Amino acid sequence: MSSWPLPHGPIVLIFLSSTFADLRSERNATIDVLRGLSQSPNAMEFFVAEPTAPLKAVLQHLRESRLVVLVIGSFAGSILPGSQNLTYTYAEFRHARRWGLPVLAFVKTEGGRWQNQETDPDRRRFLDQFKNEVSNAVLPAYFETVDQLKVAVLQAFQKWQTEGCPGSRRTFAAWDEHLRA
Repeated sequence: MSSWPLPHGPIVLIFLSSTFADLRSERNATIDVLRGLSQSPNAMEFFVAEPTAPLKAVLQHLRESRLVVLVIGSFAGSILPGSQNLTYTYAEFRHARRWGLPVLAFVKTEGGRWQNQETDPDRRRFLDQFKNEVSNAVLPAYFETVDQLKVAVLQAFQKWQTEGCPGSRRTFAAWDEHLRA
């Protein structure tokens, strides 16, 4: 049985966006929090095999979601085929913004500061650009430990839900909301 508080609203399909190899613990922790809130995480770990290009599949899952949880670490991640400077995570963020999906961003720090650990100058510059674009578009939360990330995700999700899930495309509305229009 989960020790997380039960949600007060509808179940939301939540897209988890981050690099994979360097943030496995953080991804697992985020999925744990979302499941503990009886929410439905939409993460690549759960994608099934599809006869389509990876980016197309990812964007289809993103489009089905109502909220994006973005975790930024110290590495740029996988570069899209045919692109010199666009990663899957960056493409997910840009499409989420273009489609008007709300994004809750979380940035991993060390010693209170974000660290860009890319050694290649181009990837380093590209990661800086991505992190800055995210920080200019949404207010991120910062964390150092997995436990801090869990608390930050929980607090941000509950705040977003308490405020009525702003930006979320809802399928159902209460009668008073529907009739008010």
